[in-house]
Amino acid sequence: MKQFSILVVCMIMMIMIGCTRQDQPNLSKEQTRNLANELYNRQLFKQSAAEYERYLNIYKLDETEQANISYTIGDIYFERLKDYENALAYYIRIKYLHPKEELRREVDKKIVACLERLERTEDAEQTLKESTSLDRARSGSKKTTRRGGRTN
Repeated sequence: MKQFSILVVCMIMMIMIGCTRQDQPNLSKEQTRNLANELYNRQLFKQSAAEYERYLNIYKLDETEQANISYTIGDIYFERLKDYENALAYYIRIKYLHPKEELRREVDKKIVACLERLERTEDAEQTLKESTSLDRARSGSKKTTRRGGRTN
């Protein structure tokens, strides 16, 4: 009985060691990104998206780079694979990673396009209303002064 317990413990330890090894990258960060780019250039879009996802999940990236890679993955799903659900998920992810204005308008357009292609017209309209109301709120808070002291 004691030998059986030792055997079971050893097997569990071997399984745990084997599982943790899979998370360690075989390629460097730069090599992984280059591989994803090459797969894309060779029109292996599904494999390219998978490699970019691996790059996103394994390596420590700042928020801007995560947003850029998420945008690339979203575009692969949207434009090349016509997988609008996965594209939508990556575009929404960008809004949380990088909520700055320079990407916001473009990402909102992509989200609306995905929703339209998924025949979720009401959701697309709601997203469009939200994005235009945010634009109005931003532009409304910026008052300009013209000559003569009048403000707009």
